[in-house]
Amino acid sequence: MKAFKFKLYLFIFLSCIAVFSSCGKKIRTPISYELPKGYTGWVTVKYEKQNAPPLEKNDGRYLIKISKDGFAETSARMEEGWAEDEYYWLDNGKKVVLSQYTEDKTSRIFGESYSNIGFDKFVNPDTLQIGEEIILPDGGKVTKLDDNGGISFKSGRYLLYKFYVSGKLEDIWDYGNQLPPVPEKHEEW
Repeated sequence: MKAFKFKLYLFIFLSCIAVFSSCGKKIRTPISYELPKGYTGWVTVKYEKQNAPPLEKNDGRYLIKISKDGFAETSARMEEGWAEDEYYWLDNGKKVVLSQYTEDKTSRIFGESYSNIGFDKFVNPDTLQIGEEIILPDGGKVTKLDDNGGISFKSGRYLLYKFYVSGKLEDIWDYGNQLPPVPEKHEEW
């Protein structure tokens, strides 16, 4: 009887841990990143771009097709939260899934980052009146404080998602610190 009670309490305890640890994790729609066959290098997805197509949904996932230059644009707003995304090369209609975070701690996907766009991509501070606050398309705010270059800037939503695709499986801990710098064109809005 003691063994049964112990197992019951252990089960209840572990169940509570599982429930509470999942609280606060926001789940988003997973994304499939379709890359041209053999593509390696930096990739940038630009969100909330006017006149860009919305995201397509396929089998419960958004599909983002990356150009041969490593870019994609969508008019959709970036969802926040956790999801299990997939990255693959498209080879004659077949998916070649790019491994990420394998048991032997290797990956082909590195340097994942989300970033905002600076206010200078949306507004020229020289054209603002002192004290004037402008709400930017990403929800950020910029206010000119004085004529000496003083600006108050509150960033808005993330509009860029970047990641690096390696040509082979690399050690997560070592290779991630040796990534080539992000080219300027991948920082542009």
